[in-house]
Amino acid sequence: TSCSATNRGGGMYLYSSTATLIDLSAQDNQADDGPDIYSTGNSYYSCATSCTPGQYSNCRGLALTNDAYECYVSCGGCRDCPAGSSNNEVGSTTNSSCQACPAGYVS
Repeated sequence: TSCSATNRGGGMYLYSSTATLIDLSAQDNQADDGPDIYSTGNSYYSCATSCTPGQYSNCRGLALTNDAYECYVSCGGCRDCPAGSSNNEVGSTTNSSCQACPAGYVS
């Protein structure tokens, strides 16, 4: 669903808030400033996927925000790292998080 706002935050407007945005999908939102996410008033937000260690998601873009924070969106489902690689991170957004297993270890 696309949303619009006259001024700020067509998709989401955060004011004096703390938010964790998991598996966010944003598309076609419209506003003069921060079409997808507008953050103000000492707000803090983070974006992540629900992927567990050993998995990654293939995120296809960044939310359009009014600040420099990179919020990955449209990530789809979690995928297992390829055989012979592993990933210790939670919420990985690309397969580059999967690293080759050290000698003597297997995935």
